Amino acid sequence: MKIIVYLSLDPQKAKTDNLPVSLPLLEEDFENAAKNNRLDPDMIIRGLRAQIETGKKVEYYLPYFVYFLYDRARFYMNMEKFQEAREAVEEAASYKQDYRYPLHLGIIERLSGNLDRSEILLKEAIAMNSEYLPSRIELGRTLMEQSQFEEVIETCKEIMEIDPSFTLTYLLMGDAYLAIGDAKSAITLYQQALTIDHDLQSVHWRIGAAANMLQRFSLAENEFKISLSKNEGGWHVKYDLSYSLYREGKIFEAIRLLSEIQRSGVETPEVLTEMVILQKITGLYEEALETVEKGMDMEIKEEGFLLASIDVYAFNGMMNKALALVESLPSESAGPRKKLLEFEDKWQKKIDLKSFAKLIDTSRPEIKSKTEDVKNDLVSGNQVFDVTMLSILNEIIKFHGIHFYSAESSLTRSAMAFSGSIETIGLFILLYRIYFYTHALDYELEDAIEIVIPQITDISWKIGYEVAKVFESDEIIDIEDMSQKLENPVDVAKFFVSAMILENEENRTEFLKSLNTPEILITLIEMIDNQNQSGKEKD
Repeated sequence: MKIIVYLSLDPQKAKTDNLPVSLPLLEEDFENAAKNNRLDPDMIIRGLRAQIETGKKVEYYLPYFVYFLYDRARFYMNMEKFQEAREAVEEAASYKQDYRYPLHLGIIERLSGNLDRSEILLKEAIAMNSEYLPSRIELGRTLMEQSQFEEVIETCKEIMEIDPSFTLTYLLMGDAYLAIGDAKSAITLYQQALTIDHDLQSVHWRIGAAANMLQRFSLAENEFKISLSKNEGGWHVKYDLSYSLYREGKIFEAIRLLSEIQRSGVETPEVLTEMVILQKITGLYEEALETVEKGMDMEIKEEGFLLASIDVYAFNGMMNKALALVESLPSESAGPRKKLLEFEDKWQKKIDLKSFAKLIDTSRPEIKSKTEDVKNDLVSGNQVFDVTMLSILNEIIKFHGIHFYSAESSLTRSAMAFSGSIETIGLFILLYRIYFYTHALDYELEDAIEIVIPQITDISWKIGYEVAKVFESDEIIDIEDMSQKLENPVDVAKFFVSAMILENEENRTEFLKSLNTPEILITLIEMIDNQNQSGKEKD
């Protein structure tokens, strides 16, 4: 026999927790609740079920019982215990069947992967209660899972007509726009949601993701940092933020974030791939090799990781491993890397980076300080640049020629040592790869520039973006004005490409001299422009 004990509750607390002021509990549950000073949902459900079974005050207690059954169903859904969730829903419907029955079953079907059945049930719930907006939101979520994005947008518009202040509508509609690539509209909707509810969860993360799509990396950084301050999204927010920082040139901040993710125990293929790419870009070849070995132990098969791993092996002089990995890839992916490896041709000569110190103009104190640090094997975080640093590029081309990996390794390490700037690395690699494509692979100059630009965008988004604008512009380029602005790597890259695509190539050198172009720039332009070489350097 079940003994029911009635617990008297404070009316305000009862109202807040949607409980009756006289809560029925089984005797053993009452004793446990008193002993532990807490009520759990199962105690409440057992007590209400026992009360309904008595047949007394059913009309009063039944709404509470049904409410808690659906609440428990939602708990089981979150735990992915779908059978238990179904049982709770079916029990609730056995007492009273209303719109909540198809609504909860529709959610369970979606979570179980039965999207067509979910759509039918949720539409049934809406038909039973067209004013209950969460049913429409759940339908929108099912339509999102079905990639019916236009239908999601229409569903959201219907909700807005009923209640324009329902914030979840803006998030769902923003997600739909983001899915179809309209990041601008998505951001507008997310920001509208924030104007309604400043404390709404996961909105800043969404704005950051949309801003990344629009290449508005500064906005993305700000939004992701707000999201992190709210403890949203876990490691995924840090991962997305690392991409924004990388694109802004804050590559060491990005590496730090990825390291934090790894230290927290997350070493997924995407995290390791991003890490090895950034380590490779910055010349951290030994650290990159450790990341590669971790990925190999995990048997990562993603092409991006494997291609980066080939480069890392090559940069560390492990040509046999690089070639073996190339052979394991499909020919369309392996071909270009294999050709680059062949240009090394057992080249093992090294160049002392410290010897470049004498090539740089150290009249500026910050340049002198950085150069002295290099001489003394010190590493500073300062970022500096002087156009005379391009003399390093000239010397490395003379020394390494078309030995691709050896040249790029020296260029990356020297740019990082003397400049500390990702943009300088991007500038050096831009100029070297144009040289390499025209001399080693016999590309026409403009074809070489066109193919190199997206490659450089992966190193320095700023340089890639600005150079692409110059290269693709139909307007007359004011190269004379550019020649007066050679104070940073981005402007030097723009000037260099502009000079290379001048229409009157025969008088290029004389014209550039008339602009007081630095001699080292003219030398590099002439070196790249000289396509009559055989395309092979002598060892």
